[in-house]
Amino acid sequence: MLYYGDLDALIYDTYQRAIERFSQERERVAEQFPDARDRLRACIDHGVASGPDDELVRLLFECWPRTLRDAKAAALDSSLTERQIAVYSGILVIGQTQGHFTLTDPPRLLAANFVAMEDGYQMEVLAGRRSRAEVITSLHSYARAATGHDLSG
Repeated sequence: MLYYGDLDALIYDTYQRAIERFSQERERVAEQFPDARDRLRACIDHGVASGPDDELVRLLFECWPRTLRDAKAAALDSSLTERQIAVYSGILVIGQTQGHFTLTDPPRLLAANFVAMEDGYQMEVLAGRRSRAEVITSLHSYARAATGHDLSG
């Protein structure tokens, strides 16, 4: 405790930096493409952990249990979730506007489902129970059901 001073402050700062890095990298990757189909494919691809040793995604999930008992950590986690929902929702709206997607539900609902599925699958990848490729295939399947567009093709 003497070395770190305020350990809670260190944890919050680390978590905030990880959230920013993950979110900014994902947003940057998705924004490279004018076509929403490519944006969605890139967003999914960039959001899935590379494997059990993906340090950034592991850090985000290592901090998550703290959100169950710590309001400040919960607020940080909510900001990450909302930011990811906003990315997906924006892509879905663009895809609908471009005529590529026929959405089965409101964009925000579909986006929240993407994020929830992604989060659940991330745990499987980090635990070594599912491969990155399996998760991407599953998210592409959901994308097809939600948008009417096959990202695999």
